[in-house]
Amino acid sequence: MRKIAKKLIRYCIIGGTSCFICTSGPPAWADVTMNLPEKIAIVAENGKNTKINKKIALPDGDNQIVIQFQGELSRKHADEDADFENSDAFVIRFNASNQALRMVIPRIKRLLELEKWNKKPDIRILDSAGRELDIQIARLKIDGFQIFRNYETELEAFNKTDSPAALNTLSTVSGDYVPNTVPVPAVSPKHRSQPQGKTDMAEDMLEYWYQQADEETKARFKQRINKK
Repeated sequence: MRKIAKKLIRYCIIGGTSCFICTSGPPAWADVTMNLPEKIAIVAENGKNTKINKKIALPDGDNQIVIQFQGELSRKHADEDADFENSDAFVIRFNASNQALRMVIPRIKRLLELEKWNKKPDIRILDSAGRELDIQIARLKIDGFQIFRNYETELEAFNKTDSPAALNTLSTVSGDYVPNTVPVPAVSPKHRSQPQGKTDMAEDMLEYWYQQADEETKARFKQRINKK
């Protein structure tokens, strides 16, 4: 009986771990996975808005993602106070099947390095053997000043152009493909958080007004956050 009980406990632990991996990691249906560099965010995948920072799961075939550098950078020296900076958004199109991939970019620690990379983005996607995939890259431009961006709308227009990075049709993506999602645990009404859309908007607004502040105000804001 003890042996049976131990086997059951082991089965439950392994099963529970597997279930956790299924819900918190890449979806089980995905045939392509890609690890992302630090501070690189995927803001759209195959025509849909998203926000992924570490690892993405995609279907076999043609895929299109939009990436952006998002992170704190020092102005000149590594020991200076850092400010949050964004790069332009870049569209990347590539084809892969049943592969574990990783994206590679140069080291970016200072604002000057980001500005240089932003003008001439060095982005590579490698397979598990270190071979470089053939990819198409294009800058996703917008006219005028814009705080919030709807990448779905922008990509709809972009994909009608003759850019090599345009994905003229998403029919290559399987019909049962669902964008990457993360399960949200149930919470009591007393502690219910804001809907994801409102949370993202609040984050964007906070970032925008932080960038508009002078250095003294930014310093006070950081001190206030560190005390929380």
